[in-house]
Amino acid sequence: QKIVKVDSGDSAESLKAKVQALEGPAFIEAIQKKCKNSISYADAGVSIDAGNTLVELIKPACKATRRPGCDADLGGFGGLFDLAAAGYNTEDTIIIGATDGVGTKLRVAHMTKKHESVGIDLVAMCVNDLIVAGGEPLFFLDYFA
Repeated sequence: QKIVKVDSGDSAESLKAKVQALEGPAFIEAIQKKCKNSISYADAGVSIDAGNTLVELIKPACKATRRPGCDADLGGFGGLFDLAAAGYNTEDTIIIGATDGVGTKLRVAHMTKKHESVGIDLVAMCVNDLIVAGGEPLFFLDYFA
C-alpha cells in the first residue's frame, strides 16, 4: 500500500495523477514481497508502451463521444460522470465507474502457484480506484476473463 497526501485544493484529476504515479511501484513491491525473483509488467506479457500508444490512438474517437457530465479524458482507472451537468436534478452527485481485470494478477498467481488472493486483489483494486477518485463503492463493474 502507498499513501497519497490529499491536499484541500486537490481535484479528481490531480488525485488521479498522484495515485497513477504510485500504482506501478506499489504493484512491483507487492510482487517482490511474495516472490524471490522480481518480475516486471513486461515479464508478465504487458507492454506499457503499447497500452499508452493505444490510448493515444483512440483518444480522438473517445473525445468525439463527449457529452455533458462526462469526463472523456483517458488514462485513469475510473471515469467520472456528473449527473447535474448532464441535466439531472441533483446536487453534488457524481457517479464513478471503475473496472479492472485479473490479467497480470493471474499470471503472477500462476508463477507463484498461489491463487487464493486473485479475487480479493481484483475487488480491492476496483474499490481502491473508486476511493482515490473520492467515491463510495456502490456497485461492482468487473469481469472474469
